[in-house]
Amino acid sequence: MFKISVFSTSLLILFMNFAKAEEISSLQISRDYDRNAIAAADKYENNRIDISGSIYSIGTDIRKTPIVSLYGRDDFNSVNMVVSKDDPYLLQISKYDFVHATCIVYGYTLGDVILRDCKISGFEKPQNTKE
Repeated sequence: MFKISVFSTSLLILFMNFAKAEEISSLQISRDYDRNAIAAADKYENNRIDISGSIYSIGTDIRKTPIVSLYGRDDFNSVNMVVSKDDPYLLQISKYDFVHATCIVYGYTLGDVILRDCKISGFEKPQNTKE
């Protein structure tokens, strides 16, 4: 008889969680956290998601880690994606681009959703801009 160890089962669950990503917009996840942060945390935190949205800003945190901020539910709240310095798209994207990424939801602080281990999978330039 074949036995599955606890370690093997944990690896299988981890792989399934990695392979199955939920698609969501930055606007939707921001609204979900605003409406009920506890329910949103239960639904999203520590899960891998596919996210898309328009870029609000691109910068770094105090440790010089790249942060790509997407528009959230309003002008004061955003979805902050922590991206590797080595991400090939990081030097190609700019404000207002529509970006697609896969991330792990880390949490919610001061009205902003925090995503970590983000890997940008593509982006589109906007059709009409003032710049």
